[in-house]
Amino acid sequence: AKLLSTDLSVDFKKIVSSEQREGTIYDVVAVANHEGEFGYGHYTANCRLKTSTGKGYQWYVFNDSHVKPISEQEVISGKAYVIFFLQRSCVEIRRQTESQPEVWPHMLSARNSVFKSFARPKSADPT
Repeated sequence: AKLLSTDLSVDFKKIVSSEQREGTIYDVVAVANHEGEFGYGHYTANCRLKTSTGKGYQWYVFNDSHVKPISEQEVISGKAYVIFFLQRSCVEIRRQTESQPEVWPHMLSARNSVFKSFARPKSADPT
């Protein structure tokens, strides 16, 4: 089965274990490439940048001091070492911490979470 639902996006809905707050569709935003043998070789990066008009994106390959545009078909190849995804509905990147479970990408489960006090609604303060 093809993991990427389109050329440069993936829907994780069928493989996540809990409901997600912001949706399950992620877009590829960068790819780190490696060429050569294990332990040595050369790294390049393919990155998606907004166009100068701010409408749409253009892909570029960064190879040392050389940068050139590439097509979407060239973004992921057999040289891909790490693929970076950004949640499609993400308008800002938030830091996940234990003290702020409300910004976690998944919903907390009172049944199987060590942070059960965060998962339960707080009762009204009697004072």
